[in-house]
Amino acid sequence: MAKTVYLHFGRGKTGTTYLQAYLARNRARLRQFGIDYIPADGRDGEAGHQQFAKSFIDALPRYMEEPRAPLAARQAVQAAVLASASEHILISSENFPLCKFEALRTFFTRLDNVAAVHVIFFVRSQDELAESEYNQIVKLKGETCCFETYATSRIEGCDYFEEATRLEAVFGAKHIQFGVFDAAARNIVPQFLDMLGIDYTEFETPNTEAANDQFGNISLGYYALQAVRALNAIAMIDRRAIDQAISSALKGRDVPALMFDSDWGRRFRETYAASNEAFSRRFLGRTMTDLGGRRYSDDERDAIRQQIAGLNAQFKRG
Repeated sequence: MAKTVYLHFGRGKTGTTYLQAYLARNRARLRQFGIDYIPADGRDGEAGHQQFAKSFIDALPRYMEEPRAPLAARQAVQAAVLASASEHILISSENFPLCKFEALRTFFTRLDNVAAVHVIFFVRSQDELAESEYNQIVKLKGETCCFETYATSRIEGCDYFEEATRLEAVFGAKHIQFGVFDAAARNIVPQFLDMLGIDYTEFETPNTEAANDQFGNISLGYYALQAVRALNAIAMIDRRAIDQAISSALKGRDVPALMFDSDWGRRFRETYAASNEAFSRRFLGRTMTDLGGRRYSDDERDAIRQQIAGLNAQFKRG
């Protein structure tokens, strides 16, 4: 049977971790629709194929750990693809955008039972993406720089037209699907299943309130984020337990870690307006300079930023 391999490229902070957990939980149901979400790297306990994707990254970014047994990860995926009785194979990792695309595609096309490789890629409004990624790397990767430094000089992969063009050159336009992550709607599961040609009403209803309910995927509040960032400069053991304790102590008293006010956020988005326009026109079939889908409105954002400013003033006086 000639198979189509679907590679879900994420990207990170577009509901990928929650989606991977959902797909793994519904693996048996997906097979009934001819789609095999193969066990991650041969391990049933892992939802995403992170180690497999890492094996195709030539130069790991400074925050990323070395892959565990990359050859074994590739062999496990190859064996699962060859052994699968399903017509479609599904693999997901937010690390795929960092891979050497040609090598990744060749890995599958050289398999006798693979006829095509298809890519699914989600994008997100660049301002909330920057905030979410910054929160993640402070929390899990020990980042110590301030947000302004990160947003203005360190964030990567936000020029979606460039990213999409690179993908198109390797996989071909007809083998790529793009979606826009809507952080307010939290509808990543039905949107993704629709892109696979599946009626999501045939599946369990996604629990959006439980999405990303583990510490590794919950965004830190503003003051927890500042505390964790300060501690990142100190070499300490058992940091994960300390960070969890900080987050727990501030639970219910902290505020969302919004770094942009509405004006700065708009100006940040405007730096990507030309890219968004070209990307949306060519790959989404509509023209947008602003991708939308933001979790917070401008009024909500400014109210939270004013609250943060007031609390900061209190701390300075105290």
